[in-house]
Amino acid sequence: MRKAALAFAILMIVMAIFISASFKVKIVEATDGESVGYNIELVNHRIEVLYNGYVLINDTVRINVTGQAPSDFLIGFPYEYDSHVLRCIAYNESDVFPVSLNVPLENRVGFYGVKVNFPHGTPEVFTVVFVLSNDLIVHDTSTYYTLSFPAFPSLTKPVTICNVSIVLPEGASYSGGTVGAFDYSENNLPAFTYNASQVIFSLADDKIQVVDVEELKREIRLNEFGEIEGSDTYRIKNKLQIEASFIEIMLPLNASNLRAEDQFGRTMAEPVQTNETRNRYKITFALPLKTNETTRFTVKYHLPGIYISQEQANKFALNISFFQYVDYYIGQTSVTFVLPEGARILHFEDTLTGDAQSLARNVFQEIVTINRQGIISLDSFNVGIVYEYNSLWLSFRPTLWI
Repeated sequence: MRKAALAFAILMIVMAIFISASFKVKIVEATDGESVGYNIELVNHRIEVLYNGYVLINDTVRINVTGQAPSDFLIGFPYEYDSHVLRCIAYNESDVFPVSLNVPLENRVGFYGVKVNFPHGTPEVFTVVFVLSNDLIVHDTSTYYTLSFPAFPSLTKPVTICNVSIVLPEGASYSGGTVGAFDYSENNLPAFTYNASQVIFSLADDKIQVVDVEELKREIRLNEFGEIEGSDTYRIKNKLQIEASFIEIMLPLNASNLRAEDQFGRTMAEPVQTNETRNRYKITFALPLKTNETTRFTVKYHLPGIYISQEQANKFALNISFFQYVDYYIGQTSVTFVLPEGARILHFEDTLTGDAQSLARNVFQEIVTINRQGIISLDSFNVGIVYEYNSLWLSFRPTLWI
């Protein structure tokens, strides 16, 4: 009997040790696997309509980390906007974040999701920008437009405060829709919000031209006297339901002596400046552009020598900025720099990320081209070219002719 009691006591002690050990293992596992935790405190959801009808959705997000910091962030909107997404950019004050497009919004269907990756740590505040096509805006009559858009962002967690603003050209008036005004807000916005909305507004003076700027070819030509000649060739397509008789474009700052030509080289009406600060000009077509019709035109201009500085006797530097005020979407862009005959590039630098550069050389001349798809104002960039040029080349052509 005494042996049986002793054996039972030993068994109970072993079982207690085993249960205690199991419990400790579970506690350690829970500590080591600390869950990712954060709250979304604020989202500023901004919908902006560009001059040519493209839509920018700008979501500035502020999060509060409550557990392990997340290495990525999911954001999106109803999947019906999938075919309209052209670009997505994510950034904060100090970094640009890689994004993965068209990903699942966790295990939910019916959403177009984007994953923003944080390779250098989780920011407290960051911005995600979507570029959507101008098929979302319909020109109903001469002055009325209907815009389709996601009224709120779709997120995997609730949002404490979501402020929304619809940004339209000056003079736009609210006329109706599924939202009550151009500015509104929502407290405690639920996770996985699914909201496809419309707003109707009136706008006079053709401040929105629903056209596709399919291509812009810009050429900057430097001559041997330190003068700069520019040439912008546009290819556009009219998507209005009425004829288009003009378009407004942005030229480099300080452009002068403008001349416009149609696709056959014939002189068009003189460009008219509509905004001096942004160097915006109205280009009137020789013939109105019908719906779905495409045309080309070229604007030639001069730029002052302030963009070129002489660093040494035969060493020069060109520094110039582009597209900082552009308020329309450009499908394909190329910027070409043509140096004077005899010039040799010593250094080339631009601040545009993700661009493709090419350097062409012929017997006497060097040419640099930058190519980029999908330009908006966020893609404004600076170019610096340091080159060597001997003034003896001024006599090259006359000597050759003699």
